[in-house]
Amino acid sequence: MNTHLAFRSRLLTVALVATLAIGMVGGAAAQENPQDRLIRGHVALDRGQYHSAAAQFRQAAELAAQAHNEQEQAEALYWQAFALQRVGNKRELTEAAEALLQMRLLEMEESLQQEARNLAVRVKGDLAKQGDAQAARELTEMAEEHANIEEKLMAMQALMQMNPERALPILEQVLADREPGTAELRRQAVFLLSQGGAEGSEELMIDLARNDPDPEVRSQAIFWLGQTGSDEALAFFREVIRTEQDPELVQQAIFALSQVDNAEANAALRDLASDPRQTIEIREQAIFGLGNDGSADDRAFLRALYGEVENIDLKEQILQTAAMDDDPRTAAWLLDIALDPDADMESRKAALFWAGQQGDLPVSRLDSIYTDLDDRDMREQIIFVLSQNGSAEAIQSLMAIARMEDDPELRKQAIFWIGQSGGEGAEEFLLEIINQ
Repeated sequence: MNTHLAFRSRLLTVALVATLAIGMVGGAAAQENPQDRLIRGHVALDRGQYHSAAAQFRQAAELAAQAHNEQEQAEALYWQAFALQRVGNKRELTEAAEALLQMRLLEMEESLQQEARNLAVRVKGDLAKQGDAQAARELTEMAEEHANIEEKLMAMQALMQMNPERALPILEQVLADREPGTAELRRQAVFLLSQGGAEGSEELMIDLARNDPDPEVRSQAIFWLGQTGSDEALAFFREVIRTEQDPELVQQAIFALSQVDNAEANAALRDLASDPRQTIEIREQAIFGLGNDGSADDRAFLRALYGEVENIDLKEQILQTAAMDDDPRTAAWLLDIALDPDADMESRKAALFWAGQQGDLPVSRLDSIYTDLDDRDMREQIIFVLSQNGSAEAIQSLMAIARMEDDPELRKQAIFWIGQSGGEGAEEFLLEIINQ
C-alpha cells in the first residue's frame, strides 16, 4: 500500500477510537489534540480544500511539537506540504519546501522519510518550472547524485519536463552505466528519454537498442523508436530484423514497423511477409502488421499472397488479418475460400469462422450453406459460427439444426451451444428436448 494511503487508513482508526472515547469519558476527551487536526485536514483534502487542509495540518504539527511527538509532527508536516503542493502557486510551493525541510530534523519512520524525499523532488520540479533557479540547481544535483532509484528518476523527470536539453546529458550518463544492478534504472530512463524530444535523443535511443546488455532496455528502445517514424529508425529496424539473434527483439522491430504510417514501412512489411527465406514467425507477424493500415492495396496484396503460400499457419494468419477489415468484398472472398472443395479443410474452417466474424454474413446464408454441404467438418464449423453470432436468429437456426439433424454428434453440439447462449427461448427448447 502507498505510504500516504496507509497514514490515512490509520487516521480513520484514530478517528473511530476518538469517537468511542468521547462517548465513554465525555468532556475529558474533547481536549484538542494533533489527531483531531489531522482528521479535519484529511476531510478538507478529500474535498479539494487545499488551503484549509494545509492550515489544519500546520496546526496539527504545532500541537504534536508541544507534545514532543516527532513522528506525529513529521506526518502533519508531510501532509501540510502535500496539500500546498496541490495548490501549485510559487508561494505555497515555497512553504511546502520549508515544511519538508523542517521534517528532516525529526525522528520518523523510514517509509515516511522516503515519501517526504519523493514529495520534495516534485515540489522542486514545480518551483523550477516557475523560474526558481535554486530549485532547478538542487534538482539537477539530485538527478546527478547517486540517490535511490525512485528519487533519481523523479528528479530526472522533472528536469526533462522543464528543460530537455539540460536533462539529456544526465540521462546519457545514467544510460551509459551498464554495470550489474543498473538495468532497472536504465529501463525507466528510456521512457523519460522518449518523452523529451531533445536533439540527439534518437541517436541515443538507437545506441541503446543496438548495444545495451539488457534485452528489456533494448526492446523498450525499439518500441519508442517506432513512434518517431524517422528514416534512421526504419533503417535500424531492418538491421535488427536482418541480424538480431533474439526472436523477441526481432518481433519488437516488426511491431515497431507496423506502427509507422508511411509507404516505406508498409513496403518493408510486405517484403518480409512474402520472403520465403524468413521464418514462419517473422512472416506471420509481418502479415499481422499489414492489418493496421487496412488499405485497399494491402487487402489486394494479402489476397494475392494467400494464393502463393502453402504453409497452413501463414494461410490462417492471412485470413485472420484480412478479417480485420470490414469490407464486404473481404467477407465474400473469405466465403469463397470456405466453399472451395479443393482447399484444405483447416483453411476452409478458418475462412468460414472469420467470414462469420465480419457481420456481413447473414444467418440465412449460413443456413443455406449448411443445407447444401455434405461435409461433416464444415457443418460442425457452421454450428460453431452460429454459436458465436449471438443473435436471436442464430439461436433459432441452431434449434432448427438440433431438431432436424440426423447426425447425433452434430445435434449434441447444437444443443450444447443453445444451452450456453442463454438466449430467448433456450430454456423452453431444452425442456422440449428433455421431455422428448
